[in-house]
Amino acid sequence: MTPEEIKIRRPVWIAMANLYLDTDVRLWYALIAQELAESPFSLEQLEAILSDEVGWVIAPVFPQIKGIDFRGRIGHRNSATGSDEMDASLIEACLERTNRLLSETPEPHWSSVAILIVSLRKLERAERARRVRTWGILARIFLDRDPILPTLELTREELDLIWRDDMWPAYGPSAGVRGSPSKDEIELAWNSFKSK
Repeated sequence: MTPEEIKIRRPVWIAMANLYLDTDVRLWYALIAQELAESPFSLEQLEAILSDEVGWVIAPVFPQIKGIDFRGRIGHRNSATGSDEMDASLIEACLERTNRLLSETPEPHWSSVAILIVSLRKLERAERARRVRTWGILARIFLDRDPILPTLELTREELDLIWRDDMWPAYGPSAGVRGSPSKDEIELAWNSFKSK
């Protein structure tokens, strides 16, 4: 790969690495989509980059990026013998967590981000930042049971379009996952927000 190719791919790699975070990745969908939509790559190329260039690099360092630091936390010095000993229970816990995290692919996240990339690429460049900001605000409906949302300077028709075409397809599949609001709670919050 040439230095120019690396320069073009670097922001894509960084954005895609966020799909592997152990925080709620949905918080970053809009920003990841924004970065990837600006890239020169098609969705098919982006998906190949995710699996061929990012995934296999991220997987070996999962313990570090997922909050497990193997350095200095596993071993300890036995004061009686003066030798370094490995804490088997800590190693086992780290390996168990790493295996669980490795089995969690970014696929559901990638599918959601891809929906947003397609939506962004349909917009004029000047409109993209506004849409990303709107997504970031509306995402709170999917993430919080009692979201506090600022007023958006959009018409009801614009909001309905964004909700129907962008938000629900990208965020809806995760409704009720890991303690997030259920579909009914999301619809209630959305209707409450729209009525203001």
